[in-house]
Amino acid sequence: MQYLTQEKALSLFFDPTIPPQRATFTRMDEVEKSLEGLKLLANENNWKGVVHLTLILSETYKDDLEISLQIKLIQIIGLIKLELYSRAQDSLQKLGNLNSKQYFYETYPAKFPNRKGSFVPFTLRVLQAEFPYFQGDYDKALENLYTLHSNCIQEIGEIKKKIEDFGGKYPETITEINSPNSLYDQNFMIQNNFETKSNYSIEDIIELTINTVGNVDDLETAKESLSLLEKRSSMILFKIINIHIFQNDFELALNHLNNLYLKFPSDHFLSSTIGRIYLKLGDIESAKKAFEFVEKITGATSIFSKSNSGLVQIALGNYRQARDIFQEIYDNDPNNISALNNLALMHFYTCNLEKAIFTLETFIRKDPVQNLQKVIVNNLSGLYDLGCDNSEEKKKVLSLVYDSYKL
Repeated sequence: MQYLTQEKALSLFFDPTIPPQRATFTRMDEVEKSLEGLKLLANENNWKGVVHLTLILSETYKDDLEISLQIKLIQIIGLIKLELYSRAQDSLQKLGNLNSKQYFYETYPAKFPNRKGSFVPFTLRVLQAEFPYFQGDYDKALENLYTLHSNCIQEIGEIKKKIEDFGGKYPETITEINSPNSLYDQNFMIQNNFETKSNYSIEDIIELTINTVGNVDDLETAKESLSLLEKRSSMILFKIINIHIFQNDFELALNHLNNLYLKFPSDHFLSSTIGRIYLKLGDIESAKKAFEFVEKITGATSIFSKSNSGLVQIALGNYRQARDIFQEIYDNDPNNISALNNLALMHFYTCNLEKAIFTLETFIRKDPVQNLQKVIVNNLSGLYDLGCDNSEEKKKVLSLVYDSYKL
C-alpha cells in the first residue's frame, strides 16, 4: 500500500467536487475565560479548546482550591475525549491521594470557617476509579467502582438514619432515575443496543462537584443529602453495569438492573435495558414482558418501543422485518446512531453487504463533523474486512479521515 496523507484520504473518501464539511468553533478570543466559557466549548465538542482554556484558568484560579479542582476535572475529561490517555493519567497521578489532608476543608480554617469534609469533586473520584477501563484493565476499574459504590451505600444508610432521627420519612422508590449524559464515556457502550445512563453533561459534573454532603443539621438538609447520594449511587452503578455489558457478563448486569428496578419501578429506560439483556440471554418472553411495560409508558409508536420491537425481530431471525423497522426509525430520526447501526447490520444479515457499507459511508459523508463517531468507524471497518478485497487500504483511509476530524 502506498503512503497515504490525510489530504489524499479525504479526497478518496469524499466527493472531490464537494469540499468536506469542517468544524467551526467559537474563536478562543471570543470565549469568556470562566467555567461558562468551558461549558460553551464543551457544548461545541471543542475539546482541544476545553483543554487549552483549562490551562489558562488553572493559573487564574490557582488560589481557589475548589474551583481549581473543578477545572482540573474538566481538563482530564477533555484529554479523555481526545483519547490522550497518557496525559490524562499523568494529570490524575499529580493529584495524588484524593483522601489526603490537602483536600479537606478543615486543613484551611481561615479560608473555610465552619466547613467540614472533602472538597474533591465527586465526579473526579468516579473518574479516578473508572480510569483503568480506558487502559484496558476492566477488572481494576470494576474493583474501584464497587468500592466507591459500597462507600456511597454506607453514606446513604447513615443519612437515612438521620432522617428517621429527625422524625422524617424517605421514599423507598423513585419515579425516574435522574442520570444525565457524560462527557468522558466515549469508549462505553460499544454494543450500541444498550444505552445506560452512565453519562453526565458539563452542568451535571459541576453540580455534583461538591463532594461532602455537608453538616446535616435538619430534616430538609438530610433529604437533600439523600437525593444527592442516590444520584451518585446510580451514577456509579450504571458505570459498573456498562463494564459488565462490555465484557458480555449479562447476568451480573441484569442482577444490578433488577435491583435498580426495585428502586425505580416507573423508569421505562431501565425496563428497556433489562429487556435487551434478556434478548442477549435468549429469553425472548421475558424481554417481551419488559418491553410491554415500556410500550405502556411511552406508547407503541415511540422510538423506544419501535427499537425494542426491531430487536425482538432480530432475536426471532426475522431480519427483513427488523430492517424495515430500523429503516422507519432512521427515516424519522436521521441522527439515531443505534437505528443506523442496526439498519446496516440488517442489510448485512439480508445478504446486502454493499448496502450495509453504503449506509454507514453515506451517514459519515452527510455530516462528518457530527457523524464520524468511533462506533460508526469501528463497524464500517468490520464491514470492509468482510466485503472488500482492498479492506486494509479502505480502513487506512477511514482512519486518516477520522483523525482529520477528531478534535
